[in-house]
Amino acid sequence: MRNSTFDIMSHGKALRHSWRAAALTVALMGAGLQAGYCHGSDLGATEFSGGSFASVDQFGFSNEASAKQQGQAQTAYLSQFGAGNDIKSSQRGQGNWGSATQVGEDNVISLNQAGGGNDAYISQFGLGNDASVKQTGRGNDAVIIQAGYSNDASITQTGNGKVAVVGQFGNDNAAKISVTSNVTVTQFGNGMNVKLTQ
Repeated sequence: MRNSTFDIMSHGKALRHSWRAAALTVALMGAGLQAGYCHGSDLGATEFSGGSFASVDQFGFSNEASAKQQGQAQTAYLSQFGAGNDIKSSQRGQGNWGSATQVGEDNVISLNQAGGGNDAYISQFGLGNDASVKQTGRGNDAVIIQAGYSNDASITQTGNGKVAVVGQFGNDNAAKISVTSNVTVTQFGNGMNVKLTQ
């Protein structure tokens, strides 16, 4: 389990560098890109910091995304494909990095990081999934990957150097992790529930 945790984290960090390069064109054009049929989509990017970067891409209709960054050298990549999806990203501190991607309908992501050097990677595919990450401290890593419908994942970390990975594949699954250190939760199937507090 430990090896799989760091394999996923290494993959996420590799994505970070490739996405930074790919987003340079978007950065030159502006803070975000929207495409789709009858848009009805909302996009917001607010930065109160130096050397920060935010990319917000939406394809479809009735999607909502917001990126708020305070501090120094914050990075956020937000992408949505489908309808009725919602991403809210808020980062404070220095050198935090967040990536959130949703494909499908009525999915919700909430990303909140404070401190420094925290990384969060969230991907959701399906219908009605909900993912939340909140990290306070330095050098924390969080990964959430969900596929299916009505899955719910929450990671809350306070402190330094903690790693939490949640993977849920199926329907109506729930995973809640509080203060953790190097924890991996993977669920395949339907209606499963995990709650871990340390």
